[in-house]
Amino acid sequence: MVGRLNGRHFLLLSVLLVALTACNETAPVPAPVAAPAHKIFTSDRFGIRVTYPADLELHHSFQKSYLAAKGWKTYLGPDGPPGQPVVALVMPGSDNITDGELRIGASRDPAAVKTCTQLPGAARPDTRRTVTIDGVPFAVFKAADAAMSHYLIVKSFRGVRRGTCYAFDVLVFGTNPQVYSPPATPPFPKQAVFEQLVPVVLGVQFVDAAGSVSPPAKAGTT
Repeated sequence: MVGRLNGRHFLLLSVLLVALTACNETAPVPAPVAAPAHKIFTSDRFGIRVTYPADLELHHSFQKSYLAAKGWKTYLGPDGPPGQPVVALVMPGSDNITDGELRIGASRDPAAVKTCTQLPGAARPDTRRTVTIDGVPFAVFKAADAAMSHYLIVKSFRGVRRGTCYAFDVLVFGTNPQVYSPPATPPFPKQAVFEQLVPVVLGVQFVDAAGSVSPPAKAGTT
């Protein structure tokens, strides 16, 4: 009798295992949720919307370095008109050797608006041209500085819309890696900064608080 019961138990267990295995094989596997490829930053105060790669770091202030000041625009100068740093988008992996950023600043000061598209003394005159960003003409120029093993490379965009001077600056700055022993390894090539951040500038949208439609998600608002 005991042998028969054990055999029946074994048969029942086998049937249950087969059924459970079949259920596991046919059950749908949920697809992984992909991280967003892009994020959106909107400034209601200055009427801009920026779509940028999700791996960029967002900051609301500008970092001061040996050659890159923390003013609202590059090459502001000590007597420059007042303005506001709006947002900085920083390349992942940026360090003291190579730091890549897109800085967006704005000013409604009359002097800033009047001189908005004038080239600073450090600009290379042969690089000046004009591009249109969301219907607004912007003066574009390039500049570079180097001193005491430090360097700064800039591609800047300057434009005026509705009484506001906008400064979009793509910067690469840091320290010459050859001064280290052994030489330091940059986190990314300098050209990669411009290849990734200039398209972000060209995709900036101008919005008005009264008539704008809020985007589905915001990485930040100011």
